[in-house]
Amino acid sequence: HSRVGLNTPYLKKEWFDCVRACIDEAEKQGMRVWLYDEDRWPSGAAGGLVTKNVKYRMRDLRITDEVPENTELLAVFAIRLKDNKLVSSRRLEAADGALEAGETRAVFSCKIAEPLAWYNGQTYLDTMNPEAVGEFIRVTHERYAEEIGEKFGNTVRGVFTDEPNYLQAKFSENNNTLKFKAGRIDRPFNYSLLPWTDVIPERFRAEFGYDILDHMPELFFQVEGEDFSGVRYHFFKLVTDLFVDAFSRQIGEWCGKHDLLFTGHVLCEDTVLLQRLRVGSAMRFYEYMQAPGIDLLTEHRAIYDTVKQCASVARQFGRRWRLCESYGCTGWDFPLFGHKALGEWLGALGINLRCHHLVWYSMAGEAKRDYPASIFAQSPWYRKYSAVEDRFSRLGAALADGEEVRDLLVIHPIESVWGWKHEPDIGDDERVAEDDKLIKLRNELLMLNLDFDYGDEDIMARHGGVEAGALRIKLAKYKAVLIPELRTIRATTLALLTKFVQAGGAVFYTGSAPKRVDGLVSSAAMEAFGKFVSVAAADFDRVLSPLVRNVSLRDGAGREIASTLTMLRRSADYQTLFICNTGHRLGDTAQMEEPMVRDRKDAFPHVEVRLKSAGFRQVVEADLDNGKFYPVESVCEDGTIRFDTSLCELGARLFIVCGGGVEVSPRPAEPRGETLLTLPETG
Repeated sequence: HSRVGLNTPYLKKEWFDCVRACIDEAEKQGMRVWLYDEDRWPSGAAGGLVTKNVKYRMRDLRITDEVPENTELLAVFAIRLKDNKLVSSRRLEAADGALEAGETRAVFSCKIAEPLAWYNGQTYLDTMNPEAVGEFIRVTHERYAEEIGEKFGNTVRGVFTDEPNYLQAKFSENNNTLKFKAGRIDRPFNYSLLPWTDVIPERFRAEFGYDILDHMPELFFQVEGEDFSGVRYHFFKLVTDLFVDAFSRQIGEWCGKHDLLFTGHVLCEDTVLLQRLRVGSAMRFYEYMQAPGIDLLTEHRAIYDTVKQCASVARQFGRRWRLCESYGCTGWDFPLFGHKALGEWLGALGINLRCHHLVWYSMAGEAKRDYPASIFAQSPWYRKYSAVEDRFSRLGAALADGEEVRDLLVIHPIESVWGWKHEPDIGDDERVAEDDKLIKLRNELLMLNLDFDYGDEDIMARHGGVEAGALRIKLAKYKAVLIPELRTIRATTLALLTKFVQAGGAVFYTGSAPKRVDGLVSSAAMEAFGKFVSVAAADFDRVLSPLVRNVSLRDGAGREIASTLTMLRRSADYQTLFICNTGHRLGDTAQMEEPMVRDRKDAFPHVEVRLKSAGFRQVVEADLDNGKFYPVESVCEDGTIRFDTSLCELGARLFIVCGGGVEVSPRPAEPRGETLLTLPETG
């Protein structure tokens, strides 16, 4: 992995000599090799080798009051604003067109990225340009194929991509506030930008039937106070399509043809607003990855939605492996039980392949500040790290086989923010409230131990159907659908859900019906929602449980435990149930924040487990620390298996439910109390 301080010339002879040495050693050790596709990150520029060609450089769309230097003029408008909202606009024939009283000139232009030291004196890639991404593949992927292609599919297992996106935060060295001379507009520089690529006007006209250049002000301003814009919705729909098709599809198909797994993660994948600004829809990107992945930074980010998005698409497309870049930015004081705790809640939500961050061969120079801690000789505990890895080897094997059991589908609301306010018009409190909508909804479900998948509307439009009373997305089937409160919904989604209801399926919604369909005001959603059932969060347990509950975890008072996450998988002759205690009530944290690992103290001395038996009767517990199986006393009634267990602080348990014949060992005695060691005094 090329990181800061690299002295070896990137992708040159010495580089590939080192790569071959790694492969040779991996083969001796019985290990596999995963390639990294970039010099540092984000992926796409090949360390600047691709973007030496100006036509492959990232572009942005910006608004100013005069024609900036070194930009391509797209359109000029005379606009009237009131409280930074658009009252009227008219397109001018030229940049120096005459203004009327009260008007402000708005110049819309395309800026090509400026060279930066981070890209070795070049820029980031235009990731919406298929020719540019094709050149990235030629310079990087094809080069690896030439040098080590005979190892693809055996020793060399896949390619990791890191944080590709269509709008860079650090686009240039000038990140100051952008102000109009007229003084009417005062906006942060980065948030005054929108993604752009040269084909947008042509593609926009072909798909939506009107000229985006005639509607430029609506991308940046609220029109007459309306906080949702059909133009803005169409714009983000198109840039998402362009990004996914150019980058994810092309690279995913290349990897498929070369017997490699395409893995890694996109930038800003955690919330709906972050996704809109940088990638459009993370779920769409995962569709073309053989091993879709995410990133977990620090120990206190509860990015449950990020995992859910990834695991949902992986399940729907039959992707066995789901990766997480884990433990980055945790610090030198991050304990081994922190490695355990984070890996286990990731596993309970669907991650079964941890990509460790990170192992250094050197701490020289800038590397010593590179997001510690190192899982190598720089950390005094590294020779004991097998205690963590042996545990996760067993868990990974258990969570890689069988079919996940999740019968509830939640429509993902990403498209409802595509047409919402432009970034500078969203206040901090508004931003938190908007992202919190989805966070609170998934917390309500997870605290009830009601597991679910997300459904992306575009994926549903292309891969959705109704079969034997179930709603199907590609390979996954669902018994019920829950629609969060949306601003807009697709006509294809309404048609699919209506067909599902007609076949006897159950569709529920929270809040009110959306006022728009495909981004435009329409009564069609209101009419369709008349066939669906309104449900409040307080009624989720009563209404949804009879249809989609597969696991129940109750404390000594008979209440569903709100601190646990579960993964239930079913094979032909057994079921696997993994239970993870996060150590805190899921709904008690602010937005995505979790307590520090050392502060997660919830414990449950009595847990009653209930799950649908699928005809199996024997229950055993698999000890993740030693691989032994222990007997579990259970009762099977009316197709439900019931047994008791306990969960200590940050505890996790793995149960196998089968038809019998598993060889078990005596369960060791539980440790009693704490052992106090007295250290000898030193002189």
